[in-house]
Amino acid sequence: MMSHQSAPFGPSLWQATSSARPRFSRLRSADRFDVAIIGGGYTGLSSARYLGRKGLSPVVLEANHVGWGASGRNGGVVGGKFRVSFKEIGNRYGLETASRMHQLGLEAVEHIGTLVDEYNITEAQYRPSGSLRCAHNVASFEALKQECEWIGSALGDNGCCILSAEELREETGSSDFLGGMLNTHGGVIHPLNFVLGWAGALLQEGITICEQTTVLRACPSESSQGEIGVIHRP
Repeated sequence: MMSHQSAPFGPSLWQATSSARPRFSRLRSADRFDVAIIGGGYTGLSSARYLGRKGLSPVVLEANHVGWGASGRNGGVVGGKFRVSFKEIGNRYGLETASRMHQLGLEAVEHIGTLVDEYNITEAQYRPSGSLRCAHNVASFEALKQECEWIGSALGDNGCCILSAEELREETGSSDFLGGMLNTHGGVIHPLNFVLGWAGALLQEGITICEQTTVLRACPSESSQGEIGVIHRP
């Protein structure tokens, strides 16, 4: 096998305030697993968690370090919204689709809280304080008002409310906004500590997670079971 030097993290607030990293595994040629999962971010860890609870033996293979990518570099905002507003989703694809997307968003937010509580990831500093969308002009403020009203009337979600310029100033300390919308679903989190805490908990459950292990290809064996060829740092 060849040596592989993973890319550096680079400086960031999350790196500067991160908790201790778990001790991850090294992949051995004799190891056998039911499922190989490529990538040690939120998606990979979630897949390993569910597969393990179904009685399968998964291995998570991360080319760099757990939390190296978007899972450890995002803004730390927990929310169930999308780039397109729910009202626009409803206009384009129908109310049923908008309602389902809205429900998925709420479930995702709730699931973050469940994981933090279940695995006692206190270092994640999760605070379900909600989120603000701030309007910098009249048109933006009117759009937020219409969206807030639509979410309540069409989707039955009363977790959003409109804040005046004065209320927003009290929340943010800024006088640059005409108003905004408070969404009480979600909050803020330390994303790197969250993914590290989650990974550490999965290790305790017996899930194998390997860092600095780059998947090259799937190599079919004579027994018809696939084998993964990797390179890694010794």
